[in-house]
Amino acid sequence: WIVDRMFSLLNSLGEVRVGVMRSYKSARITGIWFSKTGFHPQPGQYVYINIPELSELQWHPFSISGFDRTSKQYSIHASMCGDFTNAVNSLADRVDEDLQIRIDGPYGIPYDVKQYQHLFFVAGGIGITPIICTLDSLDSSSQHEKIVLLWVAFLTFQNELERATRLRNVHIVLFLTEGEYSADSTWHLTTGIKNICGRPNMQEALGAHLHEIDTKASLSSVVLTCGPKSLTRDVKFITYNYGIDFREEAFGV
Repeated sequence: WIVDRMFSLLNSLGEVRVGVMRSYKSARITGIWFSKTGFHPQPGQYVYINIPELSELQWHPFSISGFDRTSKQYSIHASMCGDFTNAVNSLADRVDEDLQIRIDGPYGIPYDVKQYQHLFFVAGGIGITPIICTLDSLDSSSQHEKIVLLWVAFLTFQNELERATRLRNVHIVLFLTEGEYSADSTWHLTTGIKNICGRPNMQEALGAHLHEIDTKASLSSVVLTCGPKSLTRDVKFITYNYGIDFREEAFGV
């Protein structure tokens, strides 16, 4: 334990500059954008966050949710589902340039999606975070024949999703609740992102895309999902019926 804590302490060294903390009240999410010297996480990895103002001892894990090539900042997004994440959200309500954050990581096995020609992403709610990071790792010159994102969503990640539209052969569909759908009814018109009001029949929504993949192409295809257990269970069942590789990101906290 002592050796582990010493390694974590060394790993958390390095100045962290907080660019923006933003509260999305309707979605109950807090976004944090930051930069750190010598910090180079890969898609699918996560970090432990410590905010001394809240606690000197508590460290909490969060997936890296994106990388903005323009600002050179990484981001994490925390869902308000406990005392710590609620407290983090309260910090976002005030402007404090001196806020100190410590970051230990990255940890976890990165996703390697470059070997696949067909990428299918299915996310529910805050489960979009590792998928956004994966999309941010791709560039407009990527040779993927097809990239599909189906997200049971809220309109929180507009900038990140707009960055994803630069990719070749990308197809993004958001399934929005009625309240979120009415929040911005014109945004999708300028991005080419399709908005659908209501929850999806995943057999139809995902199955329609997988059905287009022939047997040979299925060997170079992957479905990656993250979200509620009911969603990932349905996606796994559908994917296996088509003989396509399946990967699941599960939140342990």
